[in-house]
Amino acid sequence: MDQLFDTFPDHQPSLVSESADGWTFELCWTSDPQTFVDPGVADTAARVYGLRLPNLGGYREVTRWGVRDVVFSMVHAWALVAPALAVQRRGGKPLAWVIHLDDHTDLMAPAVEPGGRLGLLRDRIFGIDIDVADPASITAAVERGTVSKGNFLTAYLLAYPGCQVVHVGERLAERSFALQPRKEAVDLGGVRFPRTALPLTRDPEPGTPAFRQTRTLPPELPSQGEGGVWLDIDLDYFCNRYDGDSDLRERTAAPGETGAVMARVWRFLAELGHVRWLGQVEAVSVAVSPGFFPADHWAEVVPALREGLQKVLGE
Repeated sequence: MDQLFDTFPDHQPSLVSESADGWTFELCWTSDPQTFVDPGVADTAARVYGLRLPNLGGYREVTRWGVRDVVFSMVHAWALVAPALAVQRRGGKPLAWVIHLDDHTDLMAPAVEPGGRLGLLRDRIFGIDIDVADPASITAAVERGTVSKGNFLTAYLLAYPGCQVVHVGERLAERSFALQPRKEAVDLGGVRFPRTALPLTRDPEPGTPAFRQTRTLPPELPSQGEGGVWLDIDLDYFCNRYDGDSDLRERTAAPGETGAVMARVWRFLAELGHVRWLGQVEAVSVAVSPGFFPADHWAEVVPALREGLQKVLGE
């Protein structure tokens, strides 16, 4: 069972049937309030978004701001739909940069392999190819759990290894790596399925994704203007009180936390308005991340960030 939870972290496996030959499980969006850690998730989701817990995982808003494809979601896995829409619009030409604001790298190993052509991944567990330039294919992969909140960025980089990533986080040191693909396997019910990791390395092979970590938005990008930018924002970048850890369930807001979070949002928007690559942003994704970003900030922070991004990026 642990392997199922590790492989499908956004979903909740439930036993459908059992026989002498084995067990059959169904994967559904996580609905157990205990899995979200943050005790305010259920009530806030119902009050602010009209969502019950079984519907929380599938919630996303897909829209356009001018030439930009935009996805707002609860679970961060849906972020991959934004660049898929942009790449489809660009006739299969990938976005060359990811600006990833997050308290995590989101570089877990998905149970996929590169599919033999640019943009294609092979999902060996379900026997289905994933076309990262096809939003419908991404949607199906997220719904069945192959693409998750912890590995969606890995999936994009495996599909488009020429991409470069800037990971922005308040607690990060300034450092640069490359991401070297490594074949692994996951054991599910006694069957080993291939998966692909992207561990950090300073001695990469040619053509591997570049990965830089920094505390602030880069004011400019090398070769900016070429290939386009995917701006990806996880709200736990602004506050990660729970960090998805059940041991932190009883945490409450520190004095002045709401003001500090809003100050970080305004500071980020001000910095974004001055970067030289702003006009190259073609995909935007924002994830609320239940169980990481505290629910007691949703009602104030999410609309403020949305409105601020619209003003900075233009519609």
